[in-house]
Amino acid sequence: MPRRPSLQVPRDRAAVRFHAQRGARATICLIPVDDPTQYGLVDTDERGAIRRFLEKPSPAQVPPKMVNAGSYGLEADLLPRIPPGRPVSIEREVFPALVRDGVPCFGFPLSAYWRDIGSPAAYRAAQLDLLRGRVATKVTPAGTERDGCWIGDGARLDPRAVLAGPSVIG
Repeated sequence: MPRRPSLQVPRDRAAVRFHAQRGARATICLIPVDDPTQYGLVDTDERGAIRRFLEKPSPAQVPPKMVNAGSYGLEADLLPRIPPGRPVSIEREVFPALVRDGVPCFGFPLSAYWRDIGSPAAYRAAQLDLLRGRVATKVTPAGTERDGCWIGDGARLDPRAVLAGPSVIG
């Protein structure tokens, strides 16, 4: 089963610095969650070196509570380890193989906004978070913001239209 996508917005280049400072070959951004039983836990040591992965753990296995945030740093010479010509689960195939082979892999704890967007309802909630300004990002819808509504350039509105934000009209 493929991993559900996630939305995460790093605030700075701290993960890149962390990767370089540790001599990492691969870095996985991690995010703490209250209930990690729906995700894959990443167990790290005190320096952030990845020890193991626990996929959808039982409640008894949840002490780390740090899950894969879906953002990675990978040295270019490791890219050939991703099998070509077929769908690949990097978090279930590639990263565990790297750890087994002793490749320096680290987990970087994010303090950024993150939300699982693996269902239509969760994806919609993430979009609403963006429109409501709950995410520190420079990404905005095209057009002009008016009372919580983004009106795209060239959009025509009936003068009697009542707009309810947050919304995007293109």
